[in-house]
Amino acid sequence: GAATEDHASLKLVGRGDAPALCIEPLGTVDFGDTEVGEPSGQQVLLRSCGTQALSLDDLKLDGDAVFTVVGTSVDTVPQSVPALLAPDKVLVVDLRFAPVAIGPRQAQLQISSNDADSPLAFVPLTGNGVRNGCQLTSAVATVDFGQVAVSRTANRTLVLHNSGKLTCTV
Repeated sequence: GAATEDHASLKLVGRGDAPALCIEPLGTVDFGDTEVGEPSGQQVLLRSCGTQALSLDDLKLDGDAVFTVVGTSVDTVPQSVPALLAPDKVLVVDLRFAPVAIGPRQAQLQISSNDADSPLAFVPLTGNGVRNGCQLTSAVATVDFGQVAVSRTANRTLVLHNSGKLTCTV
């Protein structure tokens, strides 16, 4: 740097040394349309993205009880919370949405940690309970195979239409 009679200027570069929580995905976790009685799952990743170990003190769901935490793990090994995560380690939170009625539902996952910038973080959860999500219909009520001789086969085409909100597996 340049020096004057009683001053010197220096260029300083530093890096903070602290725990930090990074959440993936960012924003709302949407379970989409889910058939009543057929639970669906999603994952939230809690990454220790600071330079110090991250202390995950508590996970709590607030909102509709159709959302649940079904497990937590680090490197596919079950890990309960509270947990201490070394830098770059990830806690996987397995979530379930099991609607018992039709209609939209909401909750939020609350995460308590020693992240100084966000000691309490929130992940919004949404889902929509649907009934008869897969509804197959046909334009015809019966299919006539005509006269078919014994030991012979006959083929007919039946066109099905899904008028429901979910994909059908036939």
